[in-house]
Amino acid sequence: MKITSFNPPVRTLMGPGPSNVHPRVAAAMARPCIGHLDPAFVCSQERSDVLA
Repeated sequence: MKITSFNPPVRTLMGPGPSNVHPRVAAAMARPCIGHLDPAFVCSQERSDVLA
């Protein structure tokens, strides 16, 4: 038996349960996590500090 990826249809969810997210958010959440000591995280934090 060949196992394939599950690709559910796109639907607008209007109930109180799980809701749709923007494709950009879904793509960001699918990326690997990095730790707080990772140089890439430190750089990102420094860039966001400027916004505060």
